Amino acid sequence: MAAFDFPAAPVVGDEFTANGITWQWNGEAWWMARFAAPPPPPSTIQIKRTPTDNNPPPNLSLKPGELAVEMGAPLRLWVGVPPAIDATGKKLLAFMGAGDPYVDITGDTMSGDLKILKVSPSLLLDRSGGGTGSNLIGMLAGVSRWVERLGDNTAESGGNAGSDYVLQGYTDAGAALATPILRGSRATNRLSVAGNPIAPLDIATKQYVDGGGAILSAPFEPGMAFSGLQINGNMEISQENQASSVAVAVNSTKYSCDVWMMNWAMGATATATTAQMPGGTCPGFPISMRLTTAAAATTPASEYAIMQQFYEGTRWNKLQWGKGAAAWPIRVSFWVFTDGVGPYPLTGTVNVRNAASNRSYCAEFQVTAQSVWEFKTVTIPGCPDGVWEIANNNNAANLNFVFAGGPSVRTAPNAWFAGSQFAGTNQSNFFAGVNHSVHITGVTVLPGTQIPTLASYPLVTRRHDQEFPNVQRWFRLFPWSVEGYSGAAQNRITAPHQFPAMRQPPTITRAQVGTHTNIRASDPANFVSVGANAEGEAQVSLESAAAGLVQAINFVERFSTRF
Repeated sequence: MAAFDFPAAPVVGDEFTANGITWQWNGEAWWMARFAAPPPPPSTIQIKRTPTDNNPPPNLSLKPGELAVEMGAPLRLWVGVPPAIDATGKKLLAFMGAGDPYVDITGDTMSGDLKILKVSPSLLLDRSGGGTGSNLIGMLAGVSRWVERLGDNTAESGGNAGSDYVLQGYTDAGAALATPILRGSRATNRLSVAGNPIAPLDIATKQYVDGGGAILSAPFEPGMAFSGLQINGNMEISQENQASSVAVAVNSTKYSCDVWMMNWAMGATATATTAQMPGGTCPGFPISMRLTTAAAATTPASEYAIMQQFYEGTRWNKLQWGKGAAAWPIRVSFWVFTDGVGPYPLTGTVNVRNAASNRSYCAEFQVTAQSVWEFKTVTIPGCPDGVWEIANNNNAANLNFVFAGGPSVRTAPNAWFAGSQFAGTNQSNFFAGVNHSVHITGVTVLPGTQIPTLASYPLVTRRHDQEFPNVQRWFRLFPWSVEGYSGAAQNRITAPHQFPAMRQPPTITRAQVGTHTNIRASDPANFVSVGANAEGEAQVSLESAAAGLVQAINFVERFSTRF
């Protein structure tokens, strides 16, 4: 050990350093004041590497500070860390190659969520000019569904004009819908929507409110009862068939309950029956209308099964269809029951077409369970264009409840189109099995989008005595009796009969031959006749066989103005 050579005659506070140690004189002795720290250990450098692809260092194989390099693909740099920092004993420092977990600032795709955690987080979209706008895009499987533009490509021209806000929806195919659902103007500091409301909770525009669209009758249900466009919606009136089941031939039509036509075209062998069904269990609607297939039917092409109602122009004209933005929407509601085996849900269609069949709208609905009454409601937006009969009693519109439809009669739902298709894309076949049947009742067609509560729906359909005159504009049974004296053979006895005006002069067929006396050749088919003089008048004519009393008692005619 080296000797210490302390200075002679030191004074208090003097220091002396030797061999890395500093001594200080305290007046009596030298004491150790401080010493130099030992030199640090040498730096740890890279000690591991491998040329094998995708071969990271094993867990806990690196000492803290050691580096390991994967020289294959991907190229990665690892550093050893204490297990307290990472249980694997390593951390990734750099990555080059496929699957890079780091975000590239020039553009990249992330597989995890991005979270900004700070006092006032912000997402900045700074558009340099041009393009379609500053966009936030929502997609499904790579196909656009929604785009929010926080400043579109509308040119800025001063006065806060341009770079407007847009919320744009897209079709299933990823094409932009015709009108953005929402648009905001910087110039006016206002938002506008795509159009007037359709569903009850839609946004009501100023033009809709100003036009009276938001005004309800008070109380609601009685007002709607007289505004409803439907006829015989609760199926209470069945003059022609009563509650009897009647056949619907192959590829034919048949009226069931009054003003309801069954349109059946389900192939060359499948026939059907239809009937009014009293004594049902639908809440508030004990009577329904049924359509039943006699054989399992298929829909490979243009087959269809429809419950159909027609509307004359003087009834439909209040909706102002074909008049642009003034056209009113309608809300079609009904109860449906089907006993088919499924599989459920089954999809049906509510369709509205004009008489020319070149404006059509399909709204789909689903029946979710077998043998259960289900309430359904759909909204049909007002048709802004096309020709709709409004000034006469001709056919203005067809309301179709579609329960089967082949591919050639289907079209995309929820949009007006210039065509004759009447079933939605997802239309099911409700008649795929023997004796499968469908019942409907409680049909309402209300102008606007407001609907009553479910419990009060029976109040919206008109009473029997109120509905009967509406029905008889289309069909009535006309019982009559006439007698008189003839002065000779082959004389005519005539008698006019008046009745409430029908839609037009009716077509007349005989429903019942009554008793008759002194009719020429005893042939009432040819010599007891009834002809229509006008919409509300018919003339009975009897031709005598000989002089004397001539009678025709308890005859019944069918008067029809149905399409």
